[in-house]
Amino acid sequence: MKRFIIILVMIAIVGSLKAQDEAFENLAKLKGTDVVHISSSMLKLMPDIKTQGVDVGSIAGKLNSITIISADRESSVKNVRNEIDNIVKKGSYEQTMFMKDNGSKTVFYIRKINNNSSELLMLSDEAKEINLIRIVGNISAKDLQKLTSGKDRGKDRKEAEEQRRKAREARERAREEVQKAKEEARKAREQAREEADRARSQAHVNAEQARKEAQKAREEALKAREEALKEREKALKEAEKLREEAQKMREQMLREAEKNREKSMREAQKLRKQTQTQVEEMRKQLEDARKEMNKAPDIMMIPDIEFPEISEFSMDFLY
Repeated sequence: MKRFIIILVMIAIVGSLKAQDEAFENLAKLKGTDVVHISSSMLKLMPDIKTQGVDVGSIAGKLNSITIISADRESSVKNVRNEIDNIVKKGSYEQTMFMKDNGSKTVFYIRKINNNSSELLMLSDEAKEINLIRIVGNISAKDLQKLTSGKDRGKDRKEAEEQRRKAREARERAREEVQKAKEEARKAREQAREEADRARSQAHVNAEQARKEAQKAREEALKAREEALKEREKALKEAEKLREEAQKMREQMLREAEKNREKSMREAQKLRKQTQTQVEEMRKQLEDARKEMNKAPDIMMIPDIEFPEISEFSMDFLY
């Protein structure tokens, strides 16, 4: 039962540590924050380290980690301050020191994690800047006294102020460089966008011109096709007209030929009758002449002359 209780306590401690670590990770992820994390291995290599004017070199061997989170933008300072307030309220921290001077305040919070580990928060809060130092390790009351007191405390505060000023200047220069780089990148993007717009505009003009030319060629082709169809229609009409005229001429010629044939037949018939009449008259005259001559015995006898019938002649020579 005792072992079970110890295990439950250890699980609760580990869960609490994990929750706090996640809270500080979320704090470090806020926009506009600067974060520095120093592990225990690095602390052993830096025995004379000072953080924000606090001499932690004397207890560096007892520490597990140091995390420094700072912000110097108005919007970021407000968000970081609110997040720190939530962490302090939920983490059951004990306030060990409070100091206010010229609009700035410094607050120390401590929280015992277990028998061998504690967590110390050192908060420096100003109107336009906020700094939080989180120290995790085996910190005793004597170690805490070393951190919060000493004959060089005023000097250390001046050094810390100087360090903060230099850090602010460095951050400001870095911010200006970043802003400058962003501006150059923006100009480059703007120039690239303008060139792309010009290229798109030119491509659009070329495409529009090509479309117009294609449309014009299509219209010309349609016009030529329509003209060809009109010419074909005209030629067909003329051919039909010529065919009709030829048909009329053929019919007229056939009618005239038929009329001429009938006329020729009538003329031939008339000529045959006239010839037959003449032959009959000649036969009659010869018959009369023979009779007259037969009356005179001394006159030579005229032999009989046979006249063929007119109907025996072919009438083809009349056509």
